[in-house]
Amino acid sequence: MPALPSAAGPGNVTVDLMPFGAIANEAGDVYFSGRGMERISTVGFSEVLAEAATVTIPTGEQWRVVTLPGIVVLKLVAWQDRPERGKDAVDVWNLLAVYFDLVTNDVYATHLDLLTEEETPDTGNLTLLVGARVLGRQVRQLLAGRPVQARLLTLLADQLALGEASPLARTMSRQGPAIATCLAAIQALRTGMAEA
Repeated sequence: MPALPSAAGPGNVTVDLMPFGAIANEAGDVYFSGRGMERISTVGFSEVLAEAATVTIPTGEQWRVVTLPGIVVLKLVAWQDRPERGKDAVDVWNLLAVYFDLVTNDVYATHLDLLTEEETPDTGNLTLLVGARVLGRQVRQLLAGRPVQARLLTLLADQLALGEASPLARTMSRQGPAIATCLAAIQALRTGMAEA
């Protein structure tokens, strides 16, 4: 395979081009030669692209943009593939930490059920847990029962089973929250992903 390609995007920002689809092997991996990563997992790419938003930029060009639930899917797969990087887990935490604020109107319009004591008992982290569960519901809707959904549900269940020893929660906690808070957010995310 060729080296991992890149191109200059708007404002001369380097954008990595990520080939996937038929070029990947059965496991969803694409192999490259040259410097940098030699292998990348493309699991979830097709599912996320299918649900990408279309954004029109001021020049009139239209770009397909990955949604925030799509980013979480790709970041969790990337973390599972290379947990030593850490960055992907931190990125998931950074999104979980602010997600309620990003979707407040949607919470009140569509997810009001989560604001009850029965659904979200930990009122000390109410907005964090409600935001994480809404994000999980949106990930579930994006993946719609595809195999990557089961993979991520298993990943999160495995991390929750490890409790305070969870590498995912421990890496997320580098951003400042207690490991228990990270575990609660992971549980809320998984609950949203698993809901019928």
